[in-house]
Amino acid sequence: LWIANGESVWCEKRDNSRKIFNLEAKNCLSNMKLVTSKNHGNRTLIDLIKNLNFEKVIKMGSIGCKLAALIRGEGDVYIGLSLPGETSPKDWDFAAPEVILKGSGGAITNINNKELIYGQKNFEQKGLIIASNNKQIHKDICLQIKETIVRNNLDNITL
Repeated sequence: LWIANGESVWCEKRDNSRKIFNLEAKNCLSNMKLVTSKNHGNRTLIDLIKNLNFEKVIKMGSIGCKLAALIRGEGDVYIGLSLPGETSPKDWDFAAPEVILKGSGGAITNINNKELIYGQKNFEQKGLIIASNNKQIHKDICLQIKETIVRNNLDNITL
């Protein structure tokens, strides 16, 4: 059970013990582990991930589980991509996990390093969403991903 109280974040285990995580910042994508969807991959996202050259790619379900993996230090970055005409994650997929991630020192934004906006039409979170376990380097991570998109002409991704 993940808990945030406005000052700290911790994980409470079944035996009532609490675990607080201390994360280390990595500056280069090739030294980072990516957490991404096992169910919602599309050709564009697969191509992007190949071009980013992460140290390791971990696939799992649930956005909440992916962001918890970042907090636990099992991954460093999450990338999700919904393309026009396809289903998109909803506000309720991101809201609570975002609070926990931010409380632990992480960040989640769109590719342009802009905060997620909730309450839009159909409650959808469209486009390329990036989360990282370190808000100090998050902007640089977004920039590295954006540069890779431009360099490799990944036209299906709206910047």
